[in-house]
Amino acid sequence: MTNEVEHTYVLTLPMNTTDFDLYRFDKVFEVSRKIQNACLGEILKRDRIVRDNKKYPLYPGC
Repeated sequence: MTNEVEHTYVLTLPMNTTDFDLYRFDKVFEVSRKIQNACLGEILKRDRIVRDNKKYPLYPGC
């Protein structure tokens, strides 16, 4: 196995935005964050239910 260094670059460009654009971006990002957190919470809840199930270790391949 070789230890090759993989270079990554980021290009940052300025955006010409209005206050209304910033307001809309803020709202969209906030809604997206809430949806992501809700989905993550549901996944973690279901995972906890499966792991607490006494029959879970008995299933092969799990």
